[in-house]
Amino acid sequence: MMKTAIIFILFFSLPAFAKTLIQKNTFIHKDKSRTVTVMYPDTPSDPNYLHFNPFVFHDDAVVYDQMIFLSSQKKIYSTVYHTGKFGFRKTQTSASAKEHLILAGDSNMFGVGVADEETLPSRFAQMLPAKQVINMGLGGEGPSSLLYFLENYKLDPLLEKNRKGIMIYDFHHHLFDRVIGSKVFLSWSKQAPRYILEEGKVRYAGFFEDYWLARFYLFLNKLPYNEILFPNLPRINHEHIVLTAKVLAEIKKHYLAQTSPENRFIVSFNPAYTARQAARHLQDLRQELEKEKIEMVVFSKEEIKPLPIIAGEYHQSAQAHLNYSEMLNAKLKLTLSNK
Repeated sequence: MMKTAIIFILFFSLPAFAKTLIQKNTFIHKDKSRTVTVMYPDTPSDPNYLHFNPFVFHDDAVVYDQMIFLSSQKKIYSTVYHTGKFGFRKTQTSASAKEHLILAGDSNMFGVGVADEETLPSRFAQMLPAKQVINMGLGGEGPSSLLYFLENYKLDPLLEKNRKGIMIYDFHHHLFDRVIGSKVFLSWSKQAPRYILEEGKVRYAGFFEDYWLARFYLFLNKLPYNEILFPNLPRINHEHIVLTAKVLAEIKKHYLAQTSPENRFIVSFNPAYTARQAARHLQDLRQELEKEKIEMVVFSKEEIKPLPIIAGEYHQSAQAHLNYSEMLNAKLKLTLSNK
């Protein structure tokens, strides 16, 4: 009854379009069930949205997202997302701002499991009312998807003529998998764009679903006990790290070209997700980013506040978004002040 009431409310919270479409999907993994209901206007939609934003590939959608434990039916989270152009999540921000702050990343930046006003971009909007804050978090995706967006679309519909500003890309070690198309990543995003290195430069090479090795990984994913028999493939090597750095460098190039060459592009290393085996990969990535002249934010142990995940899940909680926004602002306060 409660679920029906919420969907009824969501239906009438959409703008008055001629017709509203509903798309519902349920995903089950071990003892957890996640149901995502997307409500969107019946207007022409660009099918290419699916390649960079498969989580919400419609303009102006309302999304009801709930995750529960199957055994106990206990709720892990239940929340509503409102998205705008290109399916990017909306942030209440200044209409008269003269500068922008773009926050890009994956589902953590999007804010899975938390309310619209609790996301990291929303926390920045609350701290910095003189800025136009834009959430460019892409659920389940990595840097390649953002690069694909910048190569095929423009930031103009999002910026409201605010050319001066900063883009921050939130990086953690799981995003290597999404650049190289690992077996685990392909289990939920086979339509993602694929980039390769060719003579030291990044080249677009279609979508993973059309790549023979990705198809082989998809075949392995269907086999019984594949997670035990076939651990995540391929293993990350130095070429993968170089590719990731150069994809981020391409993002910087396109961002500056579409805004202003005087703007700043920053990669922030999210300290919430740490793994001993990934420490070397992240260190190598920082060295490659230095070669590409990319500004970085790296936190010392003393600078890190608690960044708890949602209980029973793996996304960052509302408290983590608040603490992380304060950590980032402390690092960048000279540039992000309201003066």
